[in-house]
Amino acid sequence: MIMVAARPAIVLLFDSDGFCRLESSPRLAGLSQESGARFHRLVTRYDGQAFELASCGVGLSLRKDESAATASQIVSSESVPFGRWTLPMKGNEPDMGWLGDHGVLSGLRRLDLVPFAVETLSVAKKQAGKGASLLSISLESGWIEAGDGKKQAPVFRAVLSAAPHRWRALVQLARLLIDISPADLVLNEQEAALMLAQGNAGQARRARRMGLRGIESVSGAFRLIARLGIEQIAANRSCIAGVETVEGVHQMRVGVRRLRSAINLFRPLLKVTPATRISAQLKTLASLLGPVRDVDVFQEIILDPVLALLPAHAGIEGLKASFAKDRNELLAKALPALDRQPFASLMLDLQDWSETGTTKEEGDLGAFASKALDKRHRKLMKAGRDFLTLDPLARHALRIRGKKMRYAAEFLNTLFPEAKTQRYLEALTHLVDVLGHLNDIAVARRVLEERRGKDCDAALHHGVGFVEGWHAGRAALLEEQVVKAWDEFKRQEKFWK
Repeated sequence: MIMVAARPAIVLLFDSDGFCRLESSPRLAGLSQESGARFHRLVTRYDGQAFELASCGVGLSLRKDESAATASQIVSSESVPFGRWTLPMKGNEPDMGWLGDHGVLSGLRRLDLVPFAVETLSVAKKQAGKGASLLSISLESGWIEAGDGKKQAPVFRAVLSAAPHRWRALVQLARLLIDISPADLVLNEQEAALMLAQGNAGQARRARRMGLRGIESVSGAFRLIARLGIEQIAANRSCIAGVETVEGVHQMRVGVRRLRSAINLFRPLLKVTPATRISAQLKTLASLLGPVRDVDVFQEIILDPVLALLPAHAGIEGLKASFAKDRNELLAKALPALDRQPFASLMLDLQDWSETGTTKEEGDLGAFASKALDKRHRKLMKAGRDFLTLDPLARHALRIRGKKMRYAAEFLNTLFPEAKTQRYLEALTHLVDVLGHLNDIAVARRVLEERRGKDCDAALHHGVGFVEGWHAGRAALLEEQVVKAWDEFKRQEKFWK
């Protein structure tokens, strides 16, 4: 099947008031013109029973406009720059022939497709420019239904599209729309439907795993890894602003860490100036999220287990209330950066950077992966030398090396045999987790002593003693576990060799 040229898209999600503000804005009317009357559109989104297409970063939908004689098939692929195509159709059912011999995806040609969501939309089309320079704006509002109509959600979005050579103009247009009415940036238009169908709407977004099989270039691998990190960061803004603030903060912080780790891993091949600028922006975001997450960890890991044993202890309850107040103050400092307008602008910076060429040179992906993993493994082993004599600071440094190695292995593991990579990752993850628990206890000792020194309340002092004593016993058990975890990790084969 022949595809028309790929057309990159930027998708902005609004609330109902913001969408109305955008539609009626004189500024929008001034920079664009109507391209026909408003019409109705039916979008049916398809995948396998286990969402096999989505797991490969592929979106497939049939789009039927009321004025059109036939439907169009819309295909998107996250592994391809600007990977969004409109395909001709021979009938009214989705056709998988477009996959052809498309690398690892060709195995999905016989996938049994089922509709997982239907969108009923009212659409107003606008355009700016002419001919090859045309920018298209599709203002879409309506409902998404999934699960045989049992799950419903409203949708208000603007889908901006253009020819690839007009990408920068498309980004500028998106910035103008966000300035008119704040919005959330999403990296693909099926995201809301997918989350609704999977029962994840409104929940914090974990890192999505996608393999690199079928990708041969270093630039292609980095682009996909970066895109997944940006997606995780962007998807958790609404959770932090809503009710899932604890998990939302955690998952956004993980997304920031994964993206920063990816930049460090690929840094020798990245264009220096853009990578440095993006790293600085991510560091600023991390500095706002980190203190909030640290308080969450302290409450969940240090205070809550003891409070569960002594639920009516006034001192421990006082400690928890005190740290809850600290968290609220820290979150209040972070929230201005997470307002829709500045945050969407940052996400556009990240998307623009990832889509328009981040590498300064190419290379064989397999060779790069082996070399990069070997380098990180050597640094990890060096940090763990004389393991039994390491003090808490040295163990913390070892944990940081372990987390960097884990991220690198997670990014690149699908290039190597699965059994060996799984054993290595399981041993490394266990080591990092145990080191993390010990570090939490070490940090808690300092924090509790500082809090005891600032407060003369006898019940609080008593509570601090209980918390310290309980975790001292836990630390003794963890000391035995961490030695075994290190020994087990040292026995693992290098899966990239």
